[in-house]
Amino acid sequence: MKKKLLASALIGIVIFFSYLFLRPKTRVLYSAHAAPSHYCGDKVISIVDGATRVEVFRLKDHLLSNYYPLAKHKEAIDYAGKPQGKEFASRLSDVLLKPTTYGIQNWACFSPGVAFRLWRNKQSATVLICFHCNNLLLLDDAAKASDKKGYTQGISSEGRAALVQLVKEVLPDDAVIQSLSADVPK
Repeated sequence: MKKKLLASALIGIVIFFSYLFLRPKTRVLYSAHAAPSHYCGDKVISIVDGATRVEVFRLKDHLLSNYYPLAKHKEAIDYAGKPQGKEFASRLSDVLLKPTTYGIQNWACFSPGVAFRLWRNKQSATVLICFHCNNLLLLDDAAKASDKKGYTQGISSEGRAALVQLVKEVLPDDAVIQSLSADVPK
C-alpha cells in the first residue's frame, strides 16, 4: 500500500516538473487576428490594417492613464517625431497584426513611453507602448471614454525586437529611445 502511494506521489511530481520545464516560454494570450473584438475591436484592427500614415510620440515618464487621449492632453507628449508615410504604416501594421507579437502579459507599471497614432483616412487608433513592463495597448481614438475597448497586452520577445527597431528608426535623435534594449526585461 505504501509503495503504491509513494509511486503515485512520484508520478505526480514528475508530471508537475515536466510541465513546468517543458511548457512554452511565451504564449499568446490574445492575437489581433484570432480575437480582434475581444482584444481591441474590429474597427481598430481595420484602422491599423489600412493605415496610410503614422504619428510617433515620445511620452513623458509618468502614468498616462489620466492623459488619454493624447490629442486633448498634449502635456503628456515630450517629443513628436517626424510623421511617417504608408511604407512605415504598413511595417508597423504588420508587426501589430502578427499573433506572435503578443506574449505573456506582465502585471506591472504600464507607464507608456512611446505612442504611435495610426491614421486611415480620418479615423485613427493609438498604440501605447510601455517598454518598462513590456506591454502595449491599442485604442480607438474616436470612441467615447466609456466605450473604450482595449486591454494591455504583453509583448513577446519577437514583438519587442520588432517594435524597438521601428521606434529607434523613427526617433533617431532620442537618447532614451536609442538606449532601449530589444531584450525582454526580466
